[in-house]
Amino acid sequence: MKQTSTSTPVVADNCWGNGTKVETVTNSSPTMVDKTTTVRGQSSICYVVEVKNAVPPTAIEYQWKMPNGTVVANTNVDPATPNIFHISCNSRTYDVDLNSAACQGQKVVPDCPTDGTCSF
Repeated sequence: MKQTSTSTPVVADNCWGNGTKVETVTNSSPTMVDKTTTVRGQSSICYVVEVKNAVPPTAIEYQWKMPNGTVVANTNVDPATPNIFHISCNSRTYDVDLNSAACQGQKVVPDCPTDGTCSF
C-alpha cells in the first residue's frame, strides 16, 4: 500500500434500477484507512457501515449504524485471523467464522453488480 501524508477522499457512487444507491467514501492517512459506506433506499438512508483499518494492519474495526448515527453493532477483526469477526450487539458478543459453511458466499459489506454510477 502506498502511503501518503493525507489524501482527498475517494468517493464512489453506484445505483441500481430498484432505486437503491450506495456511496462509499475512503479517506487515507499514514496510520489509518477509513471507509464509510452509506446505503440509501428510494427515499432515505437505510444504514451506514464504517470500516477503520490501521496502517500497518493491527486491527480492523466495523461499525454498523442506523440513519440517525446510532451504533447497532461493533466488530473487531485481528489481521492475524481475518476470518474471525468479534461482534458486539445488544450487550452480547458473538464470534463469527467467515470460513464456516453458513457464511459461504456472504459478504460483510454488500457488493452488488453495478447497474451504473450516479450522484448520491
